[in-house]
Amino acid sequence: MNLFQRWAEAFDKLLFCWRITADTASFCRLIWNTKRFAWHRRQATTNHQIDPGVTYACRWNGVEFPLTLRSFSGDLEVFYEIFWKQIYALPKLSRQPTVLDLGGHIGLFSLYVWLQYPNVHVYTLEPLGRNFQLATRNLSVMPQSQCHLFQQAVWDVSGRQNLWEAPMDYNTCLQESLPFGVEYNSTHTVSNTVGAAHQVGSTDKVSTDLQVDAISLADGWRSWNLAQVDLVKMDVEDAEKRIMRQADWLNRVDHILIELHSKESATAASEAFSVHLFRVQYLSDHLWLATATPKS
Repeated sequence: MNLFQRWAEAFDKLLFCWRITADTASFCRLIWNTKRFAWHRRQATTNHQIDPGVTYACRWNGVEFPLTLRSFSGDLEVFYEIFWKQIYALPKLSRQPTVLDLGGHIGLFSLYVWLQYPNVHVYTLEPLGRNFQLATRNLSVMPQSQCHLFQQAVWDVSGRQNLWEAPMDYNTCLQESLPFGVEYNSTHTVSNTVGAAHQVGSTDKVSTDLQVDAISLADGWRSWNLAQVDLVKMDVEDAEKRIMRQADWLNRVDHILIELHSKESATAASEAFSVHLFRVQYLSDHLWLATATPKS
């Protein structure tokens, strides 16, 4: 990216911040904390786990709402991806759609869908406690009858699973094979995107005692009493390679937005979409939008 492109992107980001904030104080706080996060990413001097978050007055599609984002846990990065870059190209949904947000983080995608489809019923699953608490706060603007929050992970079987806490809270993942108590050195890498890797710093470690409830989608469908789902958004940090191998639930889904974190996940997803007759649109190398072929 040349200098002109960088300046143009910075100006566009500044305009976005002005448009999405509802008052000058929130605009200034958002700009300041964005710069602080960029510095933190380079210096890695702040413990994101004790970051209390900042609440901004926001507006989107004519709706004003409070939004709480932590400054050093990766929340700002996800916020800009969803609301500024709009990486999730939503397909056209029904007027009262049902949406599953798997890997709900702090509720940003669920909120993004509701702001475009105010009659939506969203089922949001997020295993990490501090993310779940923040999602509960951010989604409190939605009608209670339309917002269904669960502190659960998605897996191919239901039950208790070990959770690995990553440097950024959006990278938290289930780890079946990672040994407890292992502290990584600065050369260890964890798969982050198809054909890419995320560098793990020397202070990152596997949680020695954190376990969470996991649910299979087959059990979830029964528990939530769902028939047909308009959209599934899946960002589950490579658990998709197991989930997509048991994908009969795709017969009851119209669209799925899936983020892929390894070549194995891409293969499993591709095979499942082929079997269940889904057309795939490649939004990027690791983000796919798959749509069910209309049944004759």
